[in-house]
Amino acid sequence: MEDKKIDGYEFGAFRLDVRRRALTKNDEKIPLSARNFDLLLFMLENSGRILEHDELLDRVWAGTFVEQSTLKKGVSALRQILGETPETEFIKTIPRRGYSFVSPVRPVAAENGEYLYRETEREIVVEEYEETDDEPGAPPSAQISALPVSVNQTKKNKYLRPLILTGVGLLAATAAFFGLRPFFAKNAARQFSAENVRLTRITNSGKVISGTAASPDGSYILYPSVEKNGVVLWLRQISANSATRLTPPLSGSFWGFAFAPDNSYVYYIFNNAAEPAKSGLYKVPLLGGEPQRIAENVSSLAVSPDGKRIAVVRLGEKTEIIGLDPNGENARTIATLPDNTRLWGISWSPDNAGLLCTVRKIVDDKFLFYISEIAVENGRETVVLPPQEKSVFGAAWLPDKSGMLLTMREANADIRQIWQYFPASQEWRRVTNDNNSYKLVSLTRDGKSIIATQESGLDAIWISDDPFPQNGSGKKTAPVRRENFRQLTDGLGSFHQLEWLADGRLMYSETEDAREKIFTINADGSGARAVTNGDDGIWIIPSVGGGGRSICFLSSKTGAKQIWRIDPDGKNPTKLTAVERGVLSGRILRDNATVIYNAQLGSDDNVLFRQTPDGQTAQLTEGDTGDWAVSPDESLLAAVVRDRSSGKYRVEVKTLADGKTIRAFDFQPMRQLVFTPDGKSLAYDVVADDVGQIMIQPLDGEPYPLTEFQTDNIFGFGWSPDGAKFAVIRGRQLNDAVLIRADER
Repeated sequence: MEDKKIDGYEFGAFRLDVRRRALTKNDEKIPLSARNFDLLLFMLENSGRILEHDELLDRVWAGTFVEQSTLKKGVSALRQILGETPETEFIKTIPRRGYSFVSPVRPVAAENGEYLYRETEREIVVEEYEETDDEPGAPPSAQISALPVSVNQTKKNKYLRPLILTGVGLLAATAAFFGLRPFFAKNAARQFSAENVRLTRITNSGKVISGTAASPDGSYILYPSVEKNGVVLWLRQISANSATRLTPPLSGSFWGFAFAPDNSYVYYIFNNAAEPAKSGLYKVPLLGGEPQRIAENVSSLAVSPDGKRIAVVRLGEKTEIIGLDPNGENARTIATLPDNTRLWGISWSPDNAGLLCTVRKIVDDKFLFYISEIAVENGRETVVLPPQEKSVFGAAWLPDKSGMLLTMREANADIRQIWQYFPASQEWRRVTNDNNSYKLVSLTRDGKSIIATQESGLDAIWISDDPFPQNGSGKKTAPVRRENFRQLTDGLGSFHQLEWLADGRLMYSETEDAREKIFTINADGSGARAVTNGDDGIWIIPSVGGGGRSICFLSSKTGAKQIWRIDPDGKNPTKLTAVERGVLSGRILRDNATVIYNAQLGSDDNVLFRQTPDGQTAQLTEGDTGDWAVSPDESLLAAVVRDRSSGKYRVEVKTLADGKTIRAFDFQPMRQLVFTPDGKSLAYDVVADDVGQIMIQPLDGEPYPLTEFQTDNIFGFGWSPDGAKFAVIRGRQLNDAVLIRADER
């Protein structure tokens, strides 16, 4: 018997028509974007098989700029479109591997050449559209054409299309010699956009820090990384798979990198922690040699395209832009910045005549960012991007100065993206569009390649139903191992905080669509729900308050960050503080009205305050205060405080009623400090050999490890109110150099 060609698939009440690219449920058409159709089709074609993350990305998003977060959004959209529930599961997440379509699938062959999906009208609709970022399941918002045509007309179009394309080609060629030529030339320069760029990861260690730099010809990159014994500066040839170490492991930090135009030397700024007197601007031969310090007290640098001058930023009573010879000699002040401004980045104009400066200034207690070009000859400033509230971090001109590339964080956004800006038209165009964050961009001389540092988070929530018993005795027993935990989320998130509600649900914050939102989720992983919309700004630091009956978080939607309270379902938002300089962290006590918060005192220290329901405040700590926690019975306060006599930080445990210090410990948590459920011990996280662990410090006893993980870092943890469950956020924050190029097709 002759095999029939598969024209569709049936699963549950759904049918997917391959030839018509249509999804129906009980014969009703379901809107499905082109990309989601391709993803669903590939899963159906491989139903029952585990599809690795990379395989899905390679097959469905081939040749486009995407990360695993894009795949996560696509799968989430399909689950929503299909109406998936815990009882009706179509797509199963395979932790740390990928996904599998687990619902029974039946291939269907078309009979007599007919389509599986039949329209009620004799005419069919041919829809062509560009995929957009509309909500999952929504019809495409931009349709190129949606015209009813007959089947015969469709066949005719098959032959008309080549003729049309030929005509368009002749029109474009003719326009090159007439008035349309400037139009095409202008748009040719606009080569970067989220739709046409391709991203290649140059490093894979995840340890790149402080940005990167590309050589003008695009053959090399310069980047620092964190090694076991310190920080190292590396030189990598982009076409090769190996890198050359330019410095030994050092104690300190690198900031600012540049190449000589002929690749003879590289320049970098190093802040030497072991020997501060040796900090400054260095140059070293490209192929290695002894670094030479050529300037000191600088914070940024840029080398002119002709290689004859170096521009540096010098900090002092005034912020100055200084011009130097390539050997650091013949210093001359180019410009001096006003007191209320801060320079975020400098780069040279392609003609060597100006410096593109990214500036932040304070106006009416608000941060405003603008970009200006300062003439090297006379210091005259020309504003290129007017002041605005979007956070801008460095910019670079395109070779023809028709536009610039920059990294920018939009209002309320939790991450930085790369954008292209055209001053003449004031048009913005996205270059990246994902849930990663990007540091300063470096552009090659021909304007075709971007080098940047990409920051990404791959985190997951894990739960143990048999946590280590917290009896406060200090007796050391076996730590909780990884096998005692089950993974709650798929490992592709970027989580920030985690606590338990009184009803047994978890509360956490996650970066979604570039914004930080608060979510709740059941302890079995079901019912994840956003309870805020991402309009509260960044670093909202949520916590559970009111004895587990409310959620406390920071919001900047009314100006400086203040403490707000909402119900666990996101309703009844209430602003609780009005601190002039804003709040750094906060927590609501069991009465659901008393607030403890961290805020700046004077010009230096951040200290803890308690605000009673009538609005009265009292200071709780004396020295500069970091992480802090309140015991479950609200009788004790633990805080990382700097001792004013020694200048060192320590953990102080105080009685909350009178502020008396009853214990002091020398440890410092990496990210979090909490009380155990019985209030008799402190739990905190540490990092050893690049792996995060949780330690227990009894108030009376010796510290011991709670966990024994073999990989990953820890970004949050906590016990359920009854102490029966323990949740932890584990994963990796990855920083790698990436190469971004426009697809020239």
